[in-house]
Amino acid sequence: MNSNSKAKVTFIPAVTLAANSTNTFYIRAGVDSATTGGKTIQLGIATSADIESSAAISGSFPVAGNVMTVVSVTIGGVTVSEDGSVIDSTPDVGDTDVTINQFEIAANSVEPVTVQQIAVERQGTAGASDVTNIELYDVTHNTSLGTVGTWNSQGIAVFNNLNLVIDKGDSVRFKVMADIIDGAGLTVNSDLTDGSDARVVVKGNDFGFYITPTVGGGWSGQSDNAQTIGSADLLIQKSSTTPATGNIVADDEQLIAVLDVVVTGEPVRVTSLRIGFDSTIAAASLF
Repeated sequence: MNSNSKAKVTFIPAVTLAANSTNTFYIRAGVDSATTGGKTIQLGIATSADIESSAAISGSFPVAGNVMTVVSVTIGGVTVSEDGSVIDSTPDVGDTDVTINQFEIAANSVEPVTVQQIAVERQGTAGASDVTNIELYDVTHNTSLGTVGTWNSQGIAVFNNLNLVIDKGDSVRFKVMADIIDGAGLTVNSDLTDGSDARVVVKGNDFGFYITPTVGGGWSGQSDNAQTIGSADLLIQKSSTTPATGNIVADDEQLIAVLDVVVTGEPVRVTSLRIGFDSTIAAASLF
């Protein structure tokens, strides 16, 4: 807050509201642990001039929430940290369930907590349409917590209504996975943080207050290694099903060699294939 008890929140990119629609927003802030009990807080929008928009703003201002009174109580704490190292597996176009983040959420010993929402932001050089089926997976309990088909317009995948309870002193490990559908030679990563804040909404079960998670270990919220989508590679080799060396008779459609053609990275187009012969018979005499 500045000296006038105001804070300006800027949306990048700007929030787009559809015509004839209703959208709900909330204002949330943390209370510093040094704040003494008995003090009051009220958050809201003072005047229509405080909203910058391409449309005219109307309404009854100020728009504010109820007055809240600070109480002196020690609530739970939550730490979000990296869970091991993500290895660049150089996935190919078409690979599924490629890990793009690993993290752990731990509750301290004060109270159990409930994780309500987790969101991750697209990172890397690959485009939004290069991956699909972004999935949040609970590694600790070996279960999927949901799949989001595509990144939203802000490049974020949001997993809502998780209602995942973490007992006091316990932790849960997670990973984020995605399917690769394009983007050969580009990179895929994801970010659990927005600046220094974790994109995790969590609430204490005993006292009922929302808890601001701490990002542990100097972690940036992203996987330490992005996944590099494999570029096109065409491998041609003799197949194990090629007939063994031996005698053949003069006949039509004799099988003399089998080739394996292996394509990785992305689809390729073969425009020509020249085949040579190593034979004691002149090639012209073979046909």
